[in-house]
Amino acid sequence: MSASALFPVEDARKAHAAGTGILPYQTIQQMIRAGEIRAARDIDAGQVQPASIDLRLGDHAYRVRASFLPGKGATVAEKLAEFEAVRIDLSDGAILEKGSVYIVPLMEHLSLKADISGLCNPKSSTGRLNIFTRVITDNAIEFERIRRGYKGPLYAEISPCAFSIVVRAGSRLNQLRLRRGAPLATRAALERLMEETALVDRPPDADALGRGALPLTADLAGDAETGLVGYRAKTHTGLIDVDNVGGYATDEFWERVYASKRRNLILDPDDFYILASKETVSVPPDHAAEMVAYDTLENEVRRAHGEPARYRWLRPRTVLYAGLIAVVGVAMLAALLLRSDLDLTVERDRNPVYVLLSDGMIRNGYTLKAINKTYAKRTLTLALDGLPGAHVAIVGSDVGDTATFTVEPDKLRSVRVYVRAPAGTLAHEATPIRFTVRDAAGSATVSSALQGPKR
Repeated sequence: MSASALFPVEDARKAHAAGTGILPYQTIQQMIRAGEIRAARDIDAGQVQPASIDLRLGDHAYRVRASFLPGKGATVAEKLAEFEAVRIDLSDGAILEKGSVYIVPLMEHLSLKADISGLCNPKSSTGRLNIFTRVITDNAIEFERIRRGYKGPLYAEISPCAFSIVVRAGSRLNQLRLRRGAPLATRAALERLMEETALVDRPPDADALGRGALPLTADLAGDAETGLVGYRAKTHTGLIDVDNVGGYATDEFWERVYASKRRNLILDPDDFYILASKETVSVPPDHAAEMVAYDTLENEVRRAHGEPARYRWLRPRTVLYAGLIAVVGVAMLAALLLRSDLDLTVERDRNPVYVLLSDGMIRNGYTLKAINKTYAKRTLTLALDGLPGAHVAIVGSDVGDTATFTVEPDKLRSVRVYVRAPAGTLAHEATPIRFTVRDAAGSATVSSALQGPKR
């Protein structure tokens, strides 16, 4: 059905005289005739939809490193010159590569009245191709929003995410919805409308309805005959000409996704999916609706009424994560505060396992590693516990059996030691022993075993 059939011309004055609301087809036509909406090329009749106007790409684009907003006191053109953006001619068509970011001046130019604002969004066909695009204005601090009374050019930021695309001057990727005031529905208005018209074929969520919105959910049951749930974009494909509507076979660019036995679907990161909603939606011809992300519904309403956004910081998940981080942080702090400034480890020689000396003593060799975590040199005394009659000596010590050695500040020192014990004192093949090093500042202990003959 055409826009003129939905909104007859004879109702134009009535629509224009209305208070707040989304501006319909005939009011947009009046704005075009009044020069409030003008373009470098005549505006086509097909651009004006029942409650929006399609925006067309200009004759050139700029490739930029990343998206940006000009901010207050700056224009998009000034920023493009500052960033030394590369200009691309779109007169005869050009390729916009997947993963790149482009800024394109649009043909349409606005000169809005003080009580008129706008909201832009991608056309539905643009969204189905996963073309990330949004509109920017001069002095903008937000994407997609046209402030009240704006006078100036429009620009589209375009970044193809799934496919490389072909565009040209006149291609339509974005649309503009104009409104007077803040025409978002209240809960009471939605309930009255739902009594008159079945907006959705399932009972809506009461909380979402209270925010002036109707939630939609994904249908994971799929088609009753085929089980088809949706489509996933293929990774490697050819180019898509955005103006060649209906000119491509689905399977050239899309993989079919079918329902699972568990009625769930795992979305792979960076992949693009098209899924259907469980709900069937019906919008009356004298109303307009727009899709927003579920988590932002409440703030969309608040911003539309000129109120600051409100964020829920104390969500259950946030509390859980904060608690886990706090526990880990406390544990790390406790470990830091309670850690010893002296560590000791031991490795027993495995070849030979033990040596039987001529005097009947059993000897084992060990490598001790002492770590001094302080900023002062430490002189450590080594002692052995757990086996009466055993003796410990540091290999190469100049002071006989005196088991004393030094460790430099913040260093590790390895020392070779021998432990000797009478064979008769060993009741088992492996007898537990403990090495301890100490000085006036502290001590460290490590356990090992003294190996002897099998019993």
